[in-house]
Amino acid sequence: MDEFERSDVPNMVEHLDDIREGLQSPSHHFSFEDLMGNQHIPEHEETATQFNYISERVSNQYDEQFAHVQRLVPPPCTFYSINSGEVAPRPVTMRLEVGELFPSKKLLKSQLGNYALENRFQIRVFKSDTTRYQVRCIVEDCNWRLHAAKVLNSDYFQNRKFDNQHTCSTEARFPYQRQASAQVIGEHIQEKFRDHRSYKPKEIIHDMQREFGISCNYHKGYRARHIALEKVQGTPVESYIILPSYLYMLKQANPGTVTDLHTDLSNRFMYMFFCLKACIDGFLSSTRPVIAIDGTF
Repeated sequence: MDEFERSDVPNMVEHLDDIREGLQSPSHHFSFEDLMGNQHIPEHEETATQFNYISERVSNQYDEQFAHVQRLVPPPCTFYSINSGEVAPRPVTMRLEVGELFPSKKLLKSQLGNYALENRFQIRVFKSDTTRYQVRCIVEDCNWRLHAAKVLNSDYFQNRKFDNQHTCSTEARFPYQRQASAQVIGEHIQEKFRDHRSYKPKEIIHDMQREFGISCNYHKGYRARHIALEKVQGTPVESYIILPSYLYMLKQANPGTVTDLHTDLSNRFMYMFFCLKACIDGFLSSTRPVIAIDGTF
């Protein structure tokens, strides 16, 4: 034990004795400051701790261009939809914020579709081109609107202006099937396929009617199911792309395994062979040697 540690031992023992005395005496209660010591927190740091907003940096191929852009993620909160008829009430947690970035216009439209679905209203497109996307509530005199514009030299779209207050009545927004496309429904139900793979189109139709009051036909339910399965399991094209990686990991996990993958001139899959090392060993150790004669002279 060096000199610094020896000098600290009496102070530590005295502090432990004080704590032991306090625990044995019911009339004395230690506060957090007594045990941890008083620590002065500067006023600006104390104020900063009152906010639960999280700053998320954009992480993608455009990091260098948008390093100065930050996105505010609001603290988790729950709002409840209006119960109408036989539609079951459900929490609405999706939010849109001014300054929010979307990797593409397609993802922006998808997010708006889900937002309209959960909040039970329809959106009409006011302006849409390669550099801007402006939408409004379907009710003519309603103030709800969102204006997004493309970020310079990128595929990103940014929410530039957003008025989230509806000035129309709830009844005027009904029915709200316009944004309930197969793509939007598929994105909404994809989590149900992680544990429930037998989710049928008829069940999808029933759940959409029960949760949102949306009437969709069997064909839309079937397409929504197909989209949800692709998002959970991946597409056949994506599966074939990772096939070489799968075979490589198979050989790493089972040394001695034989694999053979053939593609055409366009690098498209033709056929594949693999045999695990355990199967090879079992065949060689359990099969009698055979001499085959396929022809005579």
